[in-house]
Amino acid sequence: MVLRSTDLFERIRAANEATGQLDWSLVRPDFEIYDHELVDSRVHRGREGWERWVADWQQAFEDYTLEPLERVEVDEHRILSVHVHRLRARGRASGVELERTDAQLWTFGGDRLVRMDYYPDYKGLSALGLGAAADR
Repeated sequence: MVLRSTDLFERIRAANEATGQLDWSLVRPDFEIYDHELVDSRVHRGREGWERWVADWQQAFEDYTLEPLERVEVDEHRILSVHVHRLRARGRASGVELERTDAQLWTFGGDRLVRMDYYPDYKGLSALGLGAAADR
């Protein structure tokens, strides 16, 4: 049985919320994370890449919380999590507090997660170049 991307997303989200980890049985080994925060950011791959990406966030910010705002099914393979939860963070080195709305675009292939794109300062679907999906 092949799960729909919405079902996969919900299972992955629930596992991450409960354990701080993805449900790795639902993630392809070559899973990629593209963090669009920094122009020269490297691509993070696989479980090690996820753990490194999370560790980078924890190192950069003394504290942060994510509050879900909305979730959009862009198409049958992509879910936008305007996880854009509101990000409240305090820089570890600077002490500067930050509040902004960010987004994660989760891409599924078959019955597995294949990619996550992280977008800072989310301005809407059309700003991400999602074209027709923005008109829904």
